[in-house]
Amino acid sequence: QIGTTGANMVINTLGRYGKNNVKFDLDGRAALTEITLGSVYQSSLWDVDGKNVFNLRVNKEGLKFSNGLMGSYKEMKLEHTHDLTFTGLSLTYASNLDNAISLDKFYKHHFDFQVQPFTLTANVNNNFKYGNADVVNVAQLQLEPLKVSFDGNVRGAYRSDEVRHTYTFKYADLTANFKTDTVGSIQGTALT
Repeated sequence: QIGTTGANMVINTLGRYGKNNVKFDLDGRAALTEITLGSVYQSSLWDVDGKNVFNLRVNKEGLKFSNGLMGSYKEMKLEHTHDLTFTGLSLTYASNLDNAISLDKFYKHHFDFQVQPFTLTANVNNNFKYGNADVVNVAQLQLEPLKVSFDGNVRGAYRSDEVRHTYTFKYADLTANFKTDTVGSIQGTALT
């Protein structure tokens, strides 16, 4: 549909076969001051459920993009999202994943970064668990003109055994510092 205020497009589809169904919706608009596009895909086929949501908006304030994917099969589940925002001279991005096979078998991550004039900040978190084994990683990075800060920690565990490692790197005023530390407890014995 095209008019004096711009153009619109809408598509809706639906398919069914017994208990199974698939649905797709698309909505787009274009005007002199803004462009938007959004879609939703949703399905339930046999025992598998899925959904994908997509959104894009461009206007004088900037650009916004998001995408989310969700799925499940019995006790397994998947959720994965992305968000991107570009406004003026700043950019922000975030990604999240939650993937579970069962309550004691999963992987999760979070990653984000922000860019502004003369600075960049990034964070990452990972968590992996498979039965009695568990690994967690956390890290942060900050960059500025003539300054760097990077630190994080990693933890690995299997039943009651555990190892932890931390690290820090800093650079500012022509001086650099680097520090690491590893500690653990394996079969009741402390390690440093």
